[in-house]
Amino acid sequence: MSTIVTRAGKGSALTHAEVDANFTNLNNASQTVFIANTTTLTNQVQALSDFGTGGSSWFELTTTNRFNRIRLNCFVSTLSASANTPIIFLQYSADTTSWTTIGSGSGADVISLASTGTKATGWITLPTGAVGTDIYFRVAMQGGDAVADPIVRGLSVSLEWA
Repeated sequence: MSTIVTRAGKGSALTHAEVDANFTNLNNASQTVFIANTTTLTNQVQALSDFGTGGSSWFELTTTNRFNRIRLNCFVSTLSASANTPIIFLQYSADTTSWTTIGSGSGADVISLASTGTKATGWITLPTGAVGTDIYFRVAMQGGDAVADPIVRGLSVSLEWA
């Protein structure tokens, strides 16, 4: 959340520096995009696939001069017993047909579904291709065993300018 100095809060007129700081703080503010409340990944597949069905985990955003870092957040309420390293992670696309993974695709850049609890990736710097107007983002998954049914709640994506 941004820190904004108001005339009412200060009790007098703002200085030029305070007004400038307000704009800087607004520019550096983060935004969270809510994707899904509760999703059961019935028979989660091994192959790379969209987290939702029919593109339900996609969202479109203009990132130019607004955001340069992103992270994925959720609560895993039922874990996957798959031995295939079940994960969810972020991807971007300019056209929704060709998707590129954001970050390394492993480690702090993904969320494991092999354990329960509140989870978040680290803050990931947006790659050059993910900065622009009308960029599509999605949550992708892989590593299921077509049997396990992990449940993910409160799936969201946070973006910030840092």
